[in-house]
Parts: sequence; C-alpha cells; structure tokens
Amino acid sequence: MNQGIKKCQSCKKQFIIEPDDFAFYEKISVPPPTWCPECRLIRRMTLRNSRVFYLKPIEDSDKPAFSYFSKQFTSKIYSSQYWWSDNWDGLQFGKEYDFNKSFFQQFKELNYEVPFFANYNAASTNSDYCGNVYDLKNCYLLFNSGYSEDCLYGTDVIHSQFCIDVSHVINCSFSIELQDCEKCYQCLFSTHCKECTDVFFSENLINCDSCFGCINLRHKRYCIFNEQHSKDSYFKTIKEFNQGSYQNLTAIRDKINHLRLKYPFKYLHGIHNVNITGDYIDHSKNCKSCFVSRDLENSAYSQFVLFGKGRDSYDITIAGGEMCYEIMGAL
Repeated sequence: MNQGIKKCQSCKKQFIIEPDDFAFYEKISVPPPTWCPECRLIRRMTLRNSRVFYLKPIEDSDKPAFSYFSKQFTSKIYSSQYWWSDNWDGLQFGKEYDFNKSFFQQFKELNYEVPFFANYNAASTNSDYCGNVYDLKNCYLLFNSGYSEDCLYGTDVIHSQFCIDVSHVINCSFSIELQDCEKCYQCLFSTHCKECTDVFFSENLINCDSCFGCINLRHKRYCIFNEQHSKDSYFKTIKEFNQGSYQNLTAIRDKINHLRLKYPFKYLHGIHNVNITGDYIDHSKNCKSCFVSRDLENSAYSQFVLFGKGRDSYDITIAGGEMCYEIMGAL
C-alpha cells in the first residue's frame, strides 16, 4: 500500500502513515489510526500518574494510603497489599451487558464500581513511598523503577544499588546525579556513560576509569578535562579542586559546559542499534520513532520499554510484549 496522509482528529494536523505501518495494521487486523502519533501518546499517558502522590482513604483500612488518585476520584481504592491478595474477587462486580446502551458508557460505569489499587508497588520491601515500581528494597521516592535496592530520588532505575538523584540508570551502584548511564560504579554528576568507574562531571564516556570533567572518551584512565595525566598527577590535581565547596562545584560545571561545546554530538543517545530513529534507545533493531527504550525490534511509536522486550509492536508505552498495539503499563 502507498503512503497515506491523514488529518489528526485531535490536533487537526496532518500526519503520514507509511506503507510498513499499513502492513502492521493489516497483520493485526485493525484499521489505520485517525490520531497522529503524538496525540496517541498523550491519550495513553492521560491514564497514568507517574510521580504525584495523594494521601487518600482506602476501603480496606482505617488509615489513609499514598495513592495516585486525588480526592476528586470517587472509585473504591484498595491498598496495594489487599488488592494483590485473594481476599476479594473481581468477578463479584460483574454485570450483564446491556445491548441498549453503548459499550463505552457501560465500561465507564464499571470503572467507577470496580476498585483500583492505591499505588502500583509490587513485591517490594520497605519502599512504601515509591510508585509504579516492582521488586524494590529500602528505596524512597523512586518511580517507574524495579529490581533495585537502597536508592533514593530517581526515575527509571533498573537493577541498581545505592544510587541517589538518578534518572534512566541500569546496573549502576554507589553513584549520585547520573542520567542515562549503564553499568557505572561510584560515578558522580555524569550523563550518557557506560561501564565506567570513578568518573566525575563527565559526558559520553565508555569503559573509562578515574576521569574528571571529560567528554567523548573511550577506554581511558586518569584524564582531567580530556587531558591525560599520570596516576599521581591525577589524584593530586583532583584534591586541589576542593569539591566540598559549592562555589568550586559551580565553576567546574561551568567549565564543563563550555568544554562540551567543542566536541561533536552523536545524532542519538544509544548503543548496539540497527536501523533506528528516535533517542535514548539501546540494543534495538528496525524501530521507528521510539524513545527511552531497550530490546525493541520491528516496532514503532513506542516509549519507556525498559522492563520487558518489545517485538513487532506499535504504540506501546511503559510496556512490553509481542504483536501489541496501543497498550500502556503492561508486560
């Protein structure tokens, strides 16, 4: 089928449906979308509160719980522990389908009667103040995270330990203020680093050890502002920076911001990709307009696929699966 141009029913802007898009919709027997990819993403995300908590009464306890739902939300709320238990049965809220009413009206009514869990927080220990998480231990204010321990203040924190103020980190330990980093140990104030140890104030480093204020280095040790030092000279110079001073830290950051402008930027953030468009995507193949994801293949218009693999899927957000379309928060 040839390329199609449609007008989005939501924002009224034109968008393109490519021939391979038509092939996917035909494969799963659905009609082509009438909303553009951006509006479809907004529609999915309206169903998810990612980072805001409310103290709200719940049905199964006299004590309120931290919940995604504000006071304006009138449906029943169960604590996560009770919701996952066998103490209630979802079938008890079943209703006969009324063919004289529309499906969506009846589905809306059912939504107001069936209870919701206060907060998606499953298989976690001592991590009550975290949301959209799985299998955490001793964590606080983590969101969209899992399989981590002793971490504070972060989002998209996966398989990590002892990390504070981090975003989109995987297999990192004993680190502070990292963004988009993987397999890093004892790193501070750095972005887009992979397999690094004792790296500070740096960007886009791979397999580096003991580097300070560096940009775009590979397999280096004892570098300061992209200049090679001996081991003794490196540690002596680091001590002279006096990182305990806020004024000195601000000056270091300003110098790094000027330094980074001298170096080229890769067209996207990611590694081990083939035939990809989007950004912040790793270990993926044949994907179009995908973001903040990994282990995707033959997929398009998807975001935050971090917990499970995605195969032959379109428009999936915080999800994983095969031959999926327009899903959010599912594995």
